[in-house]
Amino acid sequence: MKILVMDFPSEFYFPPYGYGGIERWLWSVARQSLQLGHSVFISGPRWRIDTLPGVMPYSQRINENNYSGFVRKYGKMDCVIGGHEYWSNDEMLKVIQKVSDRSFTFQLMTNLIYQRPMFDRKRDFLFCFSEEMRNRFIEQRPILSLCTGEGYEEDPLSKRGEGYLVWIGRMDEDKAPHYGAMVANKLKIPIYFMGKPQYQPDYMKKHEHHFNNKYVHLLGELAGKDKISVISSASTAIYTCSPQWIEAAGMIFSEYLRCGVPVAGMAWRAGTALDAAVDKTIGKTAYLREGYADEEIVKKISAAVEYCLKLNREKVYLAGNKKFSPRSLTSGYFNEVFKA
Repeated sequence: MKILVMDFPSEFYFPPYGYGGIERWLWSVARQSLQLGHSVFISGPRWRIDTLPGVMPYSQRINENNYSGFVRKYGKMDCVIGGHEYWSNDEMLKVIQKVSDRSFTFQLMTNLIYQRPMFDRKRDFLFCFSEEMRNRFIEQRPILSLCTGEGYEEDPLSKRGEGYLVWIGRMDEDKAPHYGAMVANKLKIPIYFMGKPQYQPDYMKKHEHHFNNKYVHLLGELAGKDKISVISSASTAIYTCSPQWIEAAGMIFSEYLRCGVPVAGMAWRAGTALDAAVDKTIGKTAYLREGYADEEIVKKISAAVEYCLKLNREKVYLAGNKKFSPRSLTSGYFNEVFKA
């Protein structure tokens, strides 16, 4: 098939050098589409073209002024894949529908509003990671699926756990990484944080007494082989969030599990992204209620960590790579889109 994958005006590249979820997903789908034997076109200026040998680049972003020239040169596409940002824009959906009779995206934002009337459920396919997310966008009839956080030079490694915990993400209030620091202090196990504040810069100062404990190591934002090296040697990964936070996908789950690292996480309700990613063979969820004291929260997460430390890493590795195979997931998206 002829596949077009579009970038969009982002502060990050495709793939990003660190943080950036939808950018990672679009790059992964382009990469795996090539591996599946499709002819892959990429449009827009934010692509790191050198990471996708074999693609056909189109330096402009497809829009109402240039789409006809693109179609004249390359023909209509069998499928267009774009960011959810375009799908909430009627004018862009008109353009996409003129370039191809099929398109799809993955819903990686929790608060996006889809306009009318251009969204066509028979040709525009929306994928969601969790029951919670599918229920938020039920009117678009989303398809439940997983996705991966695959990045350039970030292929999974299987190593022996070196006795430390790892936490990766935005160091912001809604992600609540201070609980990870508190757990490390309680269990007297080192924890390595990879990430930085993105949207709530006062958060780290508010909780500096937790991040200053002797078990906490702040690495900043890492990518590529450096990132995978830290992940693959961790004994357990910790996932945290605030009660109000809705995790659209939690793409980091795939990165942990594909390295054989079990996930100890917290959830404030059922049907979350953590529920979709983790079962008792590859991790443990601490279910919480709003109003719990920090001491009780930390106690429950700590118990989940201790459970994960006893899991068989080889089994986690095999299960993680089966569940979050980028190739299988990409193939599955196409199967869903073209079975209609």
